[in-house]
Amino acid sequence: MAEILKIRWNTDVEQEFFNVTNSVGKKGVNGKNDVFLVQAMLRELPDNKRGGLSRRDCPLATGTFDKKTENVIRKYQGCHKREKIARDCLINHARSQFVPGTKRPWTIIQLNADLMEYYMIAGVGGSLTENYQAYLLDKYPELSVMLLS
Repeated sequence: MAEILKIRWNTDVEQEFFNVTNSVGKKGVNGKNDVFLVQAMLRELPDNKRGGLSRRDCPLATGTFDKKTENVIRKYQGCHKREKIARDCLINHARSQFVPGTKRPWTIIQLNADLMEYYMIAGVGGSLTENYQAYLLDKYPELSVMLLS
């Protein structure tokens, strides 16, 4: 089941992120709600954040893990060399901003950050977090149910 993770950046700022409860990807648990969340998030990224894949190369958000979803996760991770996210074709449950003992963000955290940046640049009003989260919840109403379950 998908969930919201709260991360405290400093003593004054806490931010919410979409999170998976179990791994999504090749050899992942691939729970329907987690896969749906990842598919929706990947689908809404600009092409350059998906490793050059176009939106039509992304699977529809169905909650079913397939080769198309695997390919998009692989391409997404491959285009984030600077951020040093894992390139293991897995999107794991984040427990904090960084993988313990590293300065490498969890893939799901980077995915949230990329969506947040995209909607900030696109000029959607309101706070940064509310922009991409509200947009996804509006476009994919199933997510609201998943997050409340």
